[in-house]
Amino acid sequence: MRLRVRRPKYRLLPETFGARILSKINMHCPERERLLAQYHHAVRTFSELVGRLSKLSGAGFSGAYVDSDRAREDCEQAREELERHTEAHGCGSLGAAAGT
Repeated sequence: MRLRVRRPKYRLLPETFGARILSKINMHCPERERLLAQYHHAVRTFSELVGRLSKLSGAGFSGAYVDSDRAREDCEQAREELERHTEAHGCGSLGAAAGT
């Protein structure tokens, strides 16, 4: 029986990062992916609610404003959770992806 050794795949990042940096493509963190999806959903919800504000006036506007403000707070909380996780776990930083 032959053992297969998986080697990380590498790619060059654009030179806008200051230099050619090798990074791992397969940096996989299920918790980061979950938090990123949660943040993405919060941003989309906030965006949709803010878009509705321009079409409303009076009492309808006041209720929609309260909803959009709550969505903004949810968005900020989701972003903070994602940032805390990536900082603690190191799964979202360029240095972590490059193995440094």
